[in-house]
Amino acid sequence: MSTYCMTTVRENETAPPEHIALVCYEWETDSLIWAYVIIMIVSLPFLVATIIVYSVIPALRDLSGKCIIGYVASMTVSYATMIARNFAPQLTFELCSIRGAVLYYSTISTFAWLNLVTFNVWKSVRNKVYQISDEKLFRYYLLWGVGVPLLLCGIVILLDVIPGSSIRGHFSMFDCWFHDSMGFWALFYAPMALLILLNIYLFIHCCWILWRGYRDPTQDRIRFLRFKCILTLRLFLLSGVPWIFDIISFSLEGVVELRYLWFVFDCINSGQGIVIFILLVACHKRVLRAIHSYKLCGLKWPDSWGQYEADSVAVSEIDKVAMEQMKQNNS
Repeated sequence: MSTYCMTTVRENETAPPEHIALVCYEWETDSLIWAYVIIMIVSLPFLVATIIVYSVIPALRDLSGKCIIGYVASMTVSYATMIARNFAPQLTFELCSIRGAVLYYSTISTFAWLNLVTFNVWKSVRNKVYQISDEKLFRYYLLWGVGVPLLLCGIVILLDVIPGSSIRGHFSMFDCWFHDSMGFWALFYAPMALLILLNIYLFIHCCWILWRGYRDPTQDRIRFLRFKCILTLRLFLLSGVPWIFDIISFSLEGVVELRYLWFVFDCINSGQGIVIFILLVACHKRVLRAIHSYKLCGLKWPDSWGQYEADSVAVSEIDKVAMEQMKQNNS
């Protein structure tokens, strides 16, 4: 059963103090919180390494690579802010509000950019000709990945300063984050839930297009289908699993009997940087080939990485043939 703790808060430095009751969970100790922090600290260099690889190598700075950079960069800021929150918990009202706004913006922006990563794959799988350059399309992506989170963050800040508002973020209180359940759901989880639903739709539609269009049981077709299945699996691991864990983790908050399961989910979320590096760099042949060709950091990378080119070219040729056959099947 949950216990209640009494504390004193103020809306701002000049407002009179108010006494409120908070739900306290005995099992969420400092050691549990610091376990998440340590995992994020370990995960952070992997995020930075991913950004460096995709930013430095010209061959990876295509439209898809830019979306990945935006996604990983937003997550890096989010992780760094959460880590700083535990090392410097006591701040002034103004600094606490700023830190809460940065954490909110970077978290929503992470989901928005991940949405764009999924959309870009979905757009490629559809194989339709779009009369728009990648440079112009990326400007529209910026409106979604940067503009929408900035707009939502502005709304949260505005609601925080409007007198009598029933929905608030309360970023200037406690640990500079949401403490009002209505505000938490309306301002944070509602936008995130919409992105989750859109991502699930795009992912399912990708699978449907792939399995409907590629049914020729030839050797080349099997090889191509296997390649697309791996791509789809990576897409699911990247965009589906972490979000599902986040929803489950929040839904199980307060269910003490399932605290260990919740701990596992939060640990996985805290270590996303490691998984992202494995998926987007360590296990991505195109990226490894680019690292070898570019001689990243002036180092001599394994020669086997440079031999991935033959496989990629073969897959590219299969892709062209398969796309033509898919068009004929759909016509």
